[in-house]
Amino acid sequence: MKAFIAAGLMIVTMLIAGASGRPPGAQSPLDRLFARIPPRSVAKPSTEAEYRFSVDYINADAHGTPSSTQRIVGTYVVNPISGMTTWRSVTAGSAPGSPTEVKASEHQPFIEGMHYDRSAKPFSADFFARFPPQATPEKNLVWDTWMFDEFIESSFDKLEPNVPIRFASGEVSLGGAGSFLNKDIRLTWVGVSRRNGRDCALVRYEAFLNTFTIELPGMKVVGRSEFWGDMWVALGSRILEFATLREEVVGNLTSGQAGTQAIHVLRVGYVERTN
Repeated sequence: MKAFIAAGLMIVTMLIAGASGRPPGAQSPLDRLFARIPPRSVAKPSTEAEYRFSVDYINADAHGTPSSTQRIVGTYVVNPISGMTTWRSVTAGSAPGSPTEVKASEHQPFIEGMHYDRSAKPFSADFFARFPPQATPEKNLVWDTWMFDEFIESSFDKLEPNVPIRFASGEVSLGGAGSFLNKDIRLTWVGVSRRNGRDCALVRYEAFLNTFTIELPGMKVVGRSEFWGDMWVALGSRILEFATLREEVVGNLTSGQAGTQAIHVLRVGYVERTN
């Protein structure tokens, strides 16, 4: 009887090995990729990374019916040697209803040519001196791309498979128009993937129950923000290849003409490397 059991176990083991294409206990290429974040490549890429960043601001009611959508699309480049970010073009368009109804857009010249490196701190009013007071969506382009860069530069080497780590949280200024309190930002290395033909770490970020206050001429918004998304970061070079952004904002908007009304906005964004 023991001989039959042993033979049966051997057959099962052989079947498993045959199905996976490798003997039991052997590492697959995926296992080796997912074992740890590899060290940064010594030689940095010499070519600027070009990106397209598209964000929809969807205003909806309590039942999820969109009442209007604003779309902001920016193109920018990042120099991997100097760390300089340069905005080439930004357009904005809006329409009643869902994002599919946004057809036209207008060029926003005040952000074109704007450039800064990692030593800049894009949270002061002086940093956005060239921006109109109501240009919060365009400021968000800068803050969001800065956030992705900070995640990669400050935390990438600390990541371990499926282990959430805390990113530095706290209150930040919104360019002289209020403040945003990040309660608990977490990053998790959830897998490996490929984008643009490059091996990437797939990193999830999330932060919930954040609060903010925005004060602009003639209006004030007090509310709560939940944001999350994923980043595809090229292993070795640490270059962002793709990222998603989701943010749900709920709060109260107070203006002199309309009084106080509830707001519910969903932000849906995509950053895609184009070269």
